[in-house]
Amino acid sequence: TTWSYGGGVYCSGGSAVFDGVIIRNNASSSTGYGYGGGMNVEAGATARLRNCIVRSNSIAATNYCFGAGIYSEGTLIVSNSTIENNSTSSGGYNFGGGVNLRAGTGSFTNVKILGNTLGGAPNFNWGGGLYMEGASTATLTNVLIAGNILSGSTFVNGGGGIHIEATGTTLTGMNVTVSENKRANGGAINGSGIELETSASATFTNSIFYNTNTGAEIDNQSSTITITYSDVRNGFVGAGNINAVPVFVSTTDFHLQMTSPCLGFGTLPGSPVYDLDNNIRPMPALTNPDMGCYELSQLVSVNEVSFSEVSFTVYPNPGTEIVTLNAVEPIGELVIFNSVGEEVYSEVVSVSSAIINICGLNSGIYFIQIKTESGTFTKKFIKQ
Repeated sequence: TTWSYGGGVYCSGGSAVFDGVIIRNNASSSTGYGYGGGMNVEAGATARLRNCIVRSNSIAATNYCFGAGIYSEGTLIVSNSTIENNSTSSGGYNFGGGVNLRAGTGSFTNVKILGNTLGGAPNFNWGGGLYMEGASTATLTNVLIAGNILSGSTFVNGGGGIHIEATGTTLTGMNVTVSENKRANGGAINGSGIELETSASATFTNSIFYNTNTGAEIDNQSSTITITYSDVRNGFVGAGNINAVPVFVSTTDFHLQMTSPCLGFGTLPGSPVYDLDNNIRPMPALTNPDMGCYELSQLVSVNEVSFSEVSFTVYPNPGTEIVTLNAVEPIGELVIFNSVGEEVYSEVVSVSSAIINICGLNSGIYFIQIKTESGTFTKKFIKQ
């Protein structure tokens, strides 16, 4: 056939709910155009996926492949689900290894889009995890887009994690992690994290864009993108942004370690109250949330450095030359530890505030510990 629609599920009109469903090992093939290896949602239809897995579906088409996992022109609402290991194979164009949204709306909450592949011998690969076009709109909340692959020797590779294009196409992300999306041959990608084209727009907060391959992390071509309180490889201008290795558990486990600079450096307004693992966010309460889709409790010890509820402030944070510390009561002793727990600074203080010269410290993560009559309290800060 010239066209194929939905190898596993085809939704045309009305509303469908999938709860606890696995859509896997479906194949769609055509001599021209393939839409949705696992699922196709037509314009005017609504598909809700809860606690679902869309896995190992494929499209093979001579010219165009759209959405190896899911293709949608309607309303797609996905929560607590995984879209993984889906693939396309085209000699022309591949769009969206995990999901392709076109002229519809999408909502993704607590979703993993992992290990999808745009393959074959195409001229163009766009959006290893997510591809959006045609004035579609979407929101991402606690979403992990990781390990998606663009096939090797192609003419254009854009958006290792995400690609969005076309006037009116809008994407909003909160606590999103985009990492380890790559080309199969190790080559550069136009926007390893995200590529934007043709007057699209995107806003990300409390997110991590850190893909360890060559090419710009953010590739913006005549579009608008705003990123704040996020960690972006090679940096990005925006309030609260940092440029630092996130310190994940591993290249396949994107939970943060205690030495991560992303801990507590998000912003609280608008952040979700739970993370991708359904842990309460932030931890501990009354602090700032972490960047990325996972929250790590800081009420633990790191080389005898204990974290407690907020009892003092440190600013600016990150700092370059001087930081100011203000406590709620007089300080008896002040100590700074590096990220492996070694003491690098100490002084006796008899007042509730202190100005600390940090010029002599190397760039990195540190912990300021104070001792007062109420106890011992610790906060993290970054020396830039």
